[in-house]
Amino acid sequence: MTAWKTIAVMVCVAGLALAAFAQGSAAKPAEPSQDSPAKRMDPLDAKSHIGENATVCGKVVETKVAKNGLAGHGFPASYYLDAPASKAIFYFTDFVPGPESADQTRPDYIGKRMCVTGTITPSREGVPFIMALKHSQVKPEAGSK
Repeated sequence: MTAWKTIAVMVCVAGLALAAFAQGSAAKPAEPSQDSPAKRMDPLDAKSHIGENATVCGKVVETKVAKNGLAGHGFPASYYLDAPASKAIFYFTDFVPGPESADQTRPDYIGKRMCVTGTITPSREGVPFIMALKHSQVKPEAGSK
């Protein structure tokens, strides 16, 4: 009789485990597809979409270039959209190649509406940003001059 109880308990536990694993896999959010277009949003909305793949568009109002470069990428340059660094609401980081360019950001970005696509991440200060490791992630906003 004890063997039958043991078998019955094991079958119940296995059934519950299968049900739990099935629920866990169904609850996982879908990974963003490289083929699907990213959500498009304003810089102010980015804070509500941390961790999501998105396209954020806004006017570049200030830029800052780091003093130290990142091997294989160049010098990180931060571009603040719609608000200066002191009141930042969103920024993206692109890379300026070579030490001769350390004091130069991309002059064609200043004052222009730009869009950056990537995963929105919070900075240490809590300001959302996108790290653009490829120049193809940053483009002028369609229809802007």
